[in-house]
Amino acid sequence: MVDVLLASSLVRFMVIPSDATIDSRAERSAYAELLFEREFGMPAGSFILQLADDALDRAALACAIDRHALEMTIDDCGGASQVRTVVPLFVQVFNEVCRLLTTGALAIAEAGRITLGIFAGEEWRTVASRAYVPSDRSILAKMLQDYAPVLPEGGNCYLFDPAERLGRDVPEPWTLHIIPAGNASFPFAACGLVR
Repeated sequence: MVDVLLASSLVRFMVIPSDATIDSRAERSAYAELLFEREFGMPAGSFILQLADDALDRAALACAIDRHALEMTIDDCGGASQVRTVVPLFVQVFNEVCRLLTTGALAIAEAGRITLGIFAGEEWRTVASRAYVPSDRSILAKMLQDYAPVLPEGGNCYLFDPAERLGRDVPEPWTLHIIPAGNASFPFAACGLVR
C-alpha cells in the first residue's frame, strides 16, 4: 500500500469562513465548492474537495485537488487498490504539529513553492501558496510581511523545509521554529518523492 503526499503545486487552499446561515456540513461543503469555483475558476466536478471537520462556527481549512491530476497520480502508484491515503503535504505536516499551533504561522517549503497558513486563537485566518525562484531564499520573510495585516502581533512561525531551501530570517515580531524532517509521518525520503 502507498501513502501519497501531494505537492502544493497540485492543490489549491482556502480558509472557509464561518457563516451563521450554514447549519450543516453538507451546506458548508457546497459553500466551499462555490468559493473554489469563484476564486480559482475551477468548474464544478473538476476537483476533489477536502474540508476540515472544524465546528461550523469556526473558519475551516479546505483544499481542492485537480481531479485529473489526482487520477493520474493514483494510476502512477498502481491504481486505487494500491493507494491507502492521498494527503497534501501541507495538511500532513499541519496534522503532525497542530498541537503546537495556537497563534502564528505554518510554512511548508517545496521545490519552487511555499505554502503559508496563518492562524490565531487556534483558528485559520488565511492560507496562501506561491511559486518562487529558487535563488530567492527570503520568500518566507516576504510572505510574512505581505500577510502582516492578518496577524499584526506576529507569533511563532513553524517551518517545514527539509531541503533547507529557504533562509532562516523572519521579520519582527515573528519567531522561527524549524519542524525537523525524519518524522515517521513525513520522512525526508518521502518528501523527496513529492512532485
